[in-house]
Amino acid sequence: MNKDGKLESVGFIKTILMLLVILGHSVIFWSGGQWLPVAPVYSSLVLSYIAKFLSYFHVYAFTLVSGYIYYYQKYERGNNVKFSMFLAKKAKRLLIPYAFVSVVWVIPSAIIIFKYGWKDILIKYIFGSSPNQLWFLLMLFLVFLLFDLFSKFFYKNEIFGGIVALVLSYVLGIVGQKYLDNYFQIWTAFRFIPFFWIGFKLRQHQNCVLRKIHPFIYGGTFVLIFIIIQLLPESGGFMKLISLCLDYLLILTGALAAFFILEWIHSRIPKVLLSKLIVFSYYSMPMYLFHQQLIYYSILLLNGRINPYLNSTVNFIVALIGSLVISFFLMKWKTTRFLVGESKIVRIMQDESVANKK
Repeated sequence: MNKDGKLESVGFIKTILMLLVILGHSVIFWSGGQWLPVAPVYSSLVLSYIAKFLSYFHVYAFTLVSGYIYYYQKYERGNNVKFSMFLAKKAKRLLIPYAFVSVVWVIPSAIIIFKYGWKDILIKYIFGSSPNQLWFLLMLFLVFLLFDLFSKFFYKNEIFGGIVALVLSYVLGIVGQKYLDNYFQIWTAFRFIPFFWIGFKLRQHQNCVLRKIHPFIYGGTFVLIFIIIQLLPESGGFMKLISLCLDYLLILTGALAAFFILEWIHSRIPKVLLSKLIVFSYYSMPMYLFHQQLIYYSILLLNGRINPYLNSTVNFIVALIGSLVISFFLMKWKTTRFLVGESKIVRIMQDESVANKK
């Protein structure tokens, strides 16, 4: 970040995080759970741990970056519009792509792959309880909505505001999701507010104590906590509480580690390589929107026919190239750019990042 406060690194950070999300989805099939209606023919403990490792930070760091940008736009650039206008802007950016991609891509794939009926479609997609990768759009829209309502409170109140964000909202999200339906990702939104708040505060206090710590100390701490969690025995009672606290500490550390390490890397990247990588930031939104179903088809075609490591590699390549091609065509026309939520701030960050590397 340079002295005039421009966002040099955020486009790069979001691009790398988007690629890590695609990587995580390329290997998550081997981590257990019911990601597809078929089970892996061959198991892979290594891929399972990679999926777990990535899941502890990539989307959390993405939310942190969103809070960072939010502060920049609202309090530095002075985009302090009325709440109704802000809501309309975020609906255009997040809800319209949600509806468009659901109808033309995600729901048709779900009908083909998961054999969903109308009741499943109503609950999972119309009510948003489990809309595949599109959950992130609903969650982020609600985070923007809730945070903007109380942004002045968070801006002025450091300690109490931090407690509300870091503890109360996260606990509310955990409890709500356990006992109530997660329609429109409401309880997930409460769980992600703390990470949005951290990004907000990192931009508000650009010389805060968190920046005095070397990025790789965050990374090392994250790895250490991750290993400890994997070694803990599964049990209830007090140990369950410790495990939950360690989980939360891990994702907090992971989000900070990802942000600071990628920021550090960005400051050391040659401008020629940066100019090539930054192209992805313009396509990152539609790439995220379309990549997951490509992985579904890749797994269903190759599961058991090749080993898991080659399968996951093919998944990543197919998802990356396939979603990039789809993104390239959709971003050619004004109407389709609108339907996939083109962001003007991405272009600003692209221009600033390239200009400041010259």
